[in-house]
Amino acid sequence: MIVTTYTCDKCKKTQADSKQMWWIRIIVDINEYSSTSYARIKRYWCRDCCNEFNLVTDPPQTIPAAPQPTFEETLRELIREEISNA
Repeated sequence: MIVTTYTCDKCKKTQADSKQMWWIRIIVDINEYSSTSYARIKRYWCRDCCNEFNLVTDPPQTIPAAPQPTFEETLRELIREEISNA
């Protein structure tokens, strides 16, 4: 049996699946007129480490819209108002 474990490069925490792990890439490019140099960093971080720097956010929660009254409900409400005002 083959078992794969995923380890965070920052805190060294391990877990059995990669669902809450992200590749973090940082590229620094310095171009000083004629000389070009760059540094490239690639790390595998867990959710807790990403949250520390606000790199991963939860998807926005959708608030269900209030149900719109049907034409029949609107018509009945208008009729009730007219009857009560008469």
